[in-house]
Amino acid sequence: MTDLQKVIFNIFLEVKKLCEENDITYYGIAGTCLGAVRHKGFIPWDDDLDISVPIEEFDRFISLAKEKLPDDLEIVSYHDHPHFPRMFARVTDKRTTYVQYYMKYYPDEYHGVFIDVMPMTGKPAGIAGKVFEQKALWYDYLSQQTMCLFRDNKGIREKLSWLALKCFFLPERYFLKKWEAELRRHPVKGAKEILFAWNAKVRYRTFPAEVFEDCSELEFEGVQVRFPADTDTYLKTEYGDYMKLPPEEKRVGHHDGRVSLTMPCAVFAEKMRKKLASYRK
Repeated sequence: MTDLQKVIFNIFLEVKKLCEENDITYYGIAGTCLGAVRHKGFIPWDDDLDISVPIEEFDRFISLAKEKLPDDLEIVSYHDHPHFPRMFARVTDKRTTYVQYYMKYYPDEYHGVFIDVMPMTGKPAGIAGKVFEQKALWYDYLSQQTMCLFRDNKGIREKLSWLALKCFFLPERYFLKKWEAELRRHPVKGAKEILFAWNAKVRYRTFPAEVFEDCSELEFEGVQVRFPADTDTYLKTEYGDYMKLPPEEKRVGHHDGRVSLTMPCAVFAEKMRKKLASYRK
């Protein structure tokens, strides 16, 4: 493991303990699942770790994380952090700094190295499922537009959308709340399909419910971790020929930004507040 992966893994071990001691369902997903199957641990060049929790257990997970995680760890979600732009949560290590590029103007959202905790939902059948997908895409776009700064929008269309939405004087988290309410209408239990609807790639993240009817335990860095029961179907849906290594030029992490494993995020945030304030003078 790299030094960054070691920090990430230690966060995960605390989250794993929390889930197992409190009977919360979780699954290792995305590159974490691929890493377990292909490498028995982290993909060597990976820089994150992802788990998913059913939407009907998501609130309880966040509540328990606030109460029971060690003091050095923090649960971050849009409920408590007005500029956090995503429909999922992160568990971060406050002793470190990991500021992604799109958050650079928001020192209140500077956090530590993290793992992602994603809600998973059921997907309605037929037309209702297509409508659900479109709502998720629309709420994702609108929430990004209302929470970013005008200068963060790259194109004319995005800038005009930002101005139009600001005319309605909507609360910053309005669309995230609408999005979350829509997810809660579709619990995992009893669904025929499972949807990962926490970002704009929902069409590529729909799985037969049988994939998640139970869990399988696989080795991940020497520890037994829960993954979807049918890891083969899950990984084929997610990646296609998942055992084939990508070209060397694509063997890179997918998070950009400032990383420090020794500087607490609060210290870095204070430095950046002073720097940003000097720019505005």
